[in-house]
Amino acid sequence: MTATVGVIIRNHEGFVMGACPYPLGRTGDPSTTEAKACLHAVIFGEEMGFRDLVVEGDCLTVIKKLKSDSVDRSVIGNIISEIQRKKLSFGTLSFEYTPQKTSEEAHALAT
Repeated sequence: MTATVGVIIRNHEGFVMGACPYPLGRTGDPSTTEAKACLHAVIFGEEMGFRDLVVEGDCLTVIKKLKSDSVDRSVIGNIISEIQRKKLSFGTLSFEYTPQKTSEEAHALAT
């Protein structure tokens, strides 16, 4: 399956600070797609110079893996490790689950 990810960065008041689509090309499964989306969100936030970032995603499995301190040996383990290494670039980097209905703007941007 081919996928495109929509990334939207908002400030603490909800104002959009940046937005962009990222074409991912062929991905194996929804968890891989969501993990890559999180990685691109973190990279985008890093490139924009943010020190504190909360990444919201609608795949609970990926969010749980990102919050965990244990080594992930799943198919998406390398992506999860890369995201966790990027924590050093931020003052705080956290991950929150957001149901798909509330992430409709990012899905619209991707399409």
